[in-house]
Amino acid sequence: MIKINEVYFGRIPTFRDNEGIVETKKMDLDAIRDYVECKIEKMLENVNLKTSSVYNKTRIEEMDFENRALEIIRMFYEESHDVEYNFDEYYVFVCDCEIDENKSVVALKLNPKKEIQFDKSYEECLVSKNCLPNMKSAPNDGFIVDFDGKTVSVLEKKVKYFDGDKGFLIADRIFMCSLELQKSPKQVLDTLYKVVNQVNKEYGVFDIETKPIVDKVIYDNEDINGMKVFDVARKVFENDSHYDDALELLNLLDVHEDDMIPYIDFNKLSKIKLKLDDDQTIEMSIEDYVNRDNGTLEIKDDNYGHKQVIINNILEVKVKK
Repeated sequence: MIKINEVYFGRIPTFRDNEGIVETKKMDLDAIRDYVECKIEKMLENVNLKTSSVYNKTRIEEMDFENRALEIIRMFYEESHDVEYNFDEYYVFVCDCEIDENKSVVALKLNPKKEIQFDKSYEECLVSKNCLPNMKSAPNDGFIVDFDGKTVSVLEKKVKYFDGDKGFLIADRIFMCSLELQKSPKQVLDTLYKVVNQVNKEYGVFDIETKPIVDKVIYDNEDINGMKVFDVARKVFENDSHYDDALELLNLLDVHEDDMIPYIDFNKLSKIKLKLDDDQTIEMSIEDYVNRDNGTLEIKDDNYGHKQVIINNILEVKVKK
């Protein structure tokens, strides 16, 4: 449940030689409420959202909302001087809101969408104009400070600075490395893929690539509440002693017993695509790919060092253009 109380908007230029030309204004709630609510929902659903339970009270908490919003916009502006962007401005919405009844402040950083418009003053001239991205698209970056729950959540990708370094603008610069961000659910799943693959390389448990094996375990144990990553690893290795090696690697890579793999679109996990040398793609069920014993799929080496893909028991062929 999201309740929006106030919203401030900032238009921030990204070229380095600008001073004092940031546009800020308080927004009319009736005009913008649905837009920012949808963006916050998309942010909360994003599997890349990281949360820190280490909470240090910041000075923005002691400000009234107007000063807090202007300070957050200023921080984005100050740090953006050092970042390489391929657009000339971006937008920040700062929202005073309640999320599940917890008093919070949310900052949404949105990159502009280019729109080609007809310039009426020059009847044959088309002009490119920056505008807000689609309401239902996820925000590019942002953060949530939950004042009641005492957590900070951050969504962001690495940026490249003019000096050649790469880093995280929000976590490193705005919060000054004071957050101990947990792995996002996507990072947890990616780490599991790597660990299972590493154990497989070490012991030769499976004779096929391991990502579909992990996906099939998640698919077979469909749970809208998600699954614990350790449970997935245990089922992948079927209580084999190799699970202990996987467990040790997961711990070394900072994945813990309570870390969850969230709900995944199970329809996406039910199929797998095989890309052939000539760029043709064959789609088949993950069950037939993983369980080679049923005789549907055979992959053999021929006499010329190539792989032969043989698919049996075909009932129907659909050609998609």
